Amino acid sequence: MSTRLRTSPLIAPEADRAYPIARLAAGVTLAQWRAFVSRRTGDDSFRSGILVVQDARDYILGLGSYYVAEELGHGSVMVVDKLFALDMMGGEFVSRLLLRHLVRLAREQGFCAVETHLPATDVEIHGRADSLLRLMREDGHQVGEICTMLDLSKSKENVSFLPAPAIRRAAKGG
Repeated sequence: MSTRLRTSPLIAPEADRAYPIARLAAGVTLAQWRAFVSRRTGDDSFRSGILVVQDARDYILGLGSYYVAEELGHGSVMVVDKLFALDMMGGEFVSRLLLRHLVRLAREQGFCAVETHLPATDVEIHGRADSLLRLMREDGHQVGEICTMLDLSKSKENVSFLPAPAIRRAAKGG
């Protein structure tokens, strides 16, 4: 594989070129991917976007989607919520380039921090247990929080929203 890689923003009309990676990494349909790209790339103010890594033949080998959020401890942060890279030849060129260019973009836009969500499925499927995390630690990233997700379309409502007994008694005047 050529190590001549470059990054560029993904624009909505080119969404289909990055679909194979999105499909592999997230299992989304083409329609879901196009809608996601449209939402993330429709803002020219750098409040959200998708950065891709391409090789010399313009094949997309990695992508990172981001948005801006206000975080209590840091202020304005770039949240990288989708990060996928195909480091096919045993190197970590794509991952490293993608991570470093996302950080550079965050610095250029004046953000105070970069928060990155790593895909658990990537770790489980590809057996790269900690390669992304190791790369990030080498560049100074620290594990700050653990994120979980409950897919509401696949789970039943199992939380009771009834008031606690003391609250019910107070509501009845007792």
